[in-house]
Parts: sequence; structure tokens; C-alpha cells
Amino acid sequence: MPTNANGSAPRDKKPRGPARLLNKKTVEKALVNLQRGANDAAVLELRRRESGKLPARVLVNALGQLFYRAGTQTEYLFVWVLRFARALALGLWHAAQGLAAAFALPAAHFFSTMWRDLSAPWRRMLRGAQNARAAMREEQLAGGEASAASAAGAAYVRRGVRANRHLLAAALNWLLPVGAAAVMAFTVYSVMHNGFSLRVTYNGEVIGFVESDTVWDSAVQIVNSRIVAADGAEEMAWGSEPEFTIVPVDPAARSSASRMADTLITNSSDKIQNATGIYVDDALIGVSDDGAALQDALNEVLAPYQSDDPNHRVAFAHNVQLVSGVYYTSSVRSTSDVLASLNAVPDYLQIQTIDVEEYDEEIPVETIEQESDQYYEGVRRTIQRGSAGTQHVVAEVTRINGEEVSRVPLQTTVIEEMTPTIVAVGTLERTTSFIGQVGSGQWTFPVPGYTGMGTYAGHRGYDFQAPYGSPIYACDGGTVVNAERHWSWGNYVRIDHHNGLYSLYAHCSSLAVSVGQTVGRGQLIGYVGQTGTASGNHLHLEVWTDPSGARWCLANPLSYVTPP
Repeated sequence: MPTNANGSAPRDKKPRGPARLLNKKTVEKALVNLQRGANDAAVLELRRRESGKLPARVLVNALGQLFYRAGTQTEYLFVWVLRFARALALGLWHAAQGLAAAFALPAAHFFSTMWRDLSAPWRRMLRGAQNARAAMREEQLAGGEASAASAAGAAYVRRGVRANRHLLAAALNWLLPVGAAAVMAFTVYSVMHNGFSLRVTYNGEVIGFVESDTVWDSAVQIVNSRIVAADGAEEMAWGSEPEFTIVPVDPAARSSASRMADTLITNSSDKIQNATGIYVDDALIGVSDDGAALQDALNEVLAPYQSDDPNHRVAFAHNVQLVSGVYYTSSVRSTSDVLASLNAVPDYLQIQTIDVEEYDEEIPVETIEQESDQYYEGVRRTIQRGSAGTQHVVAEVTRINGEEVSRVPLQTTVIEEMTPTIVAVGTLERTTSFIGQVGSGQWTFPVPGYTGMGTYAGHRGYDFQAPYGSPIYACDGGTVVNAERHWSWGNYVRIDHHNGLYSLYAHCSSLAVSVGQTVGRGQLIGYVGQTGTASGNHLHLEVWTDPSGARWCLANPLSYVTPP
């Protein structure tokens, strides 16, 4: 037997928590209990003890038993729920039947009693009439006269009434409440549809009928809202309160709030009245009771300037308006006085004409600046000369007293596009290692004593005729990059102006500068001659935009120099 270091026997470590409860023996016991029969469980128990482990059939059989028990419990629960629902529904149905029986029986007894009491007098009356006729026939058959037969029938009726008067009393017990209810309903209906209204009496005069006093209040508010305040007047102060009297009136005769307001204005002519005010730029000039006369006077002022041309309109320069409404009677004046106030300020009636005109106009040249790193800072070079365009304009022209005050284009159609002028603005930074003179961009004519000029079309540059030996000056400052002889140009000089431009001077008789020399604008660089492929003494001038000298980089020299 193993021992510990101190000689004592080692203790078995017991599992803690759930592991202590759910140990191997507990699981095996549960699996054995889930077997189908006690004999099988006993055999399995013996096998477990002999081999020390449970066969797989134990686990499979236990799972089957577990599923079987779960299904059985689920089925039992479902059946229980269905039975409970059925019992609940039956209980509710019986309760409903009981409630219906509790109310139906008294109701049936009530209506059957009422029908019996109401119909009993009529049944007895019908039977009595039949018996009365039978008594009259018996009297006639017995040889009695007609009067005796009638007396016999009447006597039978009297006896029947006395004998059955309790039936009539029972019927009246039902008929009297029903009759009272019918009378009450008829009374309410008559009152509701009899058209009772409030008669409005104002200043001792009946001015209409309204449904309620709130209609009067609304009419007063409408009148105050219609009043066009003049001379700083406040809302109208009503002289007296109206009197209301309830009277039966056809509803069609009632006045609405708007109609009552019109009536109120008519009956208050001593304070307010309908009139027309004339306003200039929202300022009241005057009020007249003859709005048509005011309109005619304004039309006469506009008439001399009007025409049938649909493109010609006439109006007042100021905002002149006629506003019809309710004004205070104290502010109303004659039409002549109002017109006199209007004419007292001459500017009020200035005439404004508006015409739609069509014309062609020039589209001015637009200048566009483009930054370029081909030129040094401070250099501006025109790389495209612009030309004006043409457009057709439809404009609305406004004139006051014949003088134009505005011209608003309504439609423009371009006839010829404008070509913008494009100016390159240099952005190339000058470095300290740069040696030379940057061209200013302002070129001078190179041969002051020229006598004629050749053509540019089909030629690389321009030919300026001058006498032999005439001085040639640099068009702009820069550095001489070529000073030599060429088979076609003869003696020539090419200058780099350090701003993206190069100038070439050919057919010189002799040169006055050398390569690498810095020259300024107007400095002598050579003399006119006829060297190279030249006929006659002249200066051949070329302008390059690229040092390669390719034909695509040639520019028109006359874009930079102008002969004097």
C-alpha cells in the first residue's frame, strides 16, 4: 500500500460541486433505471460488475426510454389543454344561455301581457258586434219591427260594455304612456323645426334675424376689418348695444355674419360708408365715394402714351392703386378735391413705358489669365489675341418720362462667338545661377529705317526692306544663343528672351554681337544685308515659342512688333 512522505496512507481526493453529485455511479444507476424491465437491469448490473464498464446497448436503450417518456408527457399535456378549453367553452355557453333565459322570459311575459291587454278590447268588441247582429236577427225573425231589433242590438252592446269595461281600463294603462311619449316627441320636433331666431334691433330699427348673438359679434368684427383706417382713426366706436328678441322665423330669413355686416354698414352711414381710396406707394392721398370717376381720371393721364403694340406697355412710375372698401364718412371728399391732392405732387403721376426691343450688340472680349511655368515670374505674354463677338438681344427697356432707367435682357442668341484674349502669367522662379536679361515682353521695331515689308503667309517670318548697312536692334532683352552663318539665313543672330520667346534676325551683312552675350532691348546686334538665300537687302525676322525652331512653334512677328 503506498504511503505519503510522512508514512501515512494517502487520502482519496473527493470531487467538489456538481462533479461530486454527478459522478460515475450516479450516471450508471440512472442508465440502469431507464431500462425496460427489472430483469434486464439486473443482467446489466451483473455485466457491469464483471467487466467494469457498461455496454453501448445500455446507453441506446436509456435514450429511447427518455424520448418515450418525454413524448408521453407532451401528449398528456396537450390532451389536458384541449379538455380544459372545451370545459371552459361549455361553461361560457351555459352561462350565456342562463343570462338569455333570465332576460328573455321577463321580456316575453311583458310583451305578451301588453299584447293581451291591448288586443282584448278589440276581440271582445268584435265578438260583441257579432252577437248584437245575431240578437237583431232573432228579434226580426220573432216578428218584431226594425226599431225593436235595433233597440235589442243596442241593449246588448250596453250590457257588453258594462261587463268588459275593466278590459278597456287595462288597455288604457298601456295607451296613455305611449300617447304621452308621442305628444312629447311631436312637441320637441315642432319646437326644433319651428325656426326660432333672435331678432336684432339696433338704434331702434330691426336690421335682421340671427341664429345666435355670436353672429352679431362676428358681424361687428367683419365691419371693423373692412374699415380702411384713414387719418389715424381707430376702430369704430359703436353708439349703442343691439337688442335681441326670440321670435319664430323661417330659417331661410336668418342673416349670416357677412350679410349682417353689410346691413350694419348700410345702417351706419353717418359713421362709415363704402368708398374708394387712392394710394401712391401705399400712402393714402384721398377718399372719394366715386371710384369710377377716379379710375377715369387716371386712364386719361395714361391714354396719350398707350398704343396697340403688344410690346409696348404704359404704367405709372409710382405704385398708384385704387382700393375700394369701408371708410369713415368723415374722411370722404369730393372727387375733384382728391384729384387736386394727387396732382399737387408732380412726381406722383410720372409715366413709365416698358418696351420689348430687339437689336444686335457686340460681345466684348474677355481676358483670361493662365499660369504657365514656361515663363519667369513677372512675365505676362499674350498667347492669343481675342476678337469681339456678336449676339442678338431681346430686351425689356423701361423709360420714365422718356429717359431709360433699366434694360433687362429677356433672350440672347449668339450670332458670332467671342474669342477671348489669353494671357500667360509666368510662374517660373528665377534662380541665383541665372545669368542673362529677361525680356520685358514689350518689343520694339528692329529696323527703324525700313522702306517696305514682305508677306508672312507661306513664310517663316516677315521680311522688312531696308538699305544695306542699316542697323538692326534687338526687339527685347535676352541672351545671344546663335551668332553665325547659315546656308539659308546667311549671317544671323538668335536671342533667347528667357520668357518663352526667341527672336531670329537673318541675312545680316555683318554681326555686332557674339554667342553668350547679354543684350538689352534696342541694343545694336547687326546690319542689314543680303547674305544667304536672299534677294535684295532686307531683314528676315522670325519669332519662336520653342527653341527647336520647328514650324509649329513659329508665331506671327506682327503680333509683337508694329512698323512705325
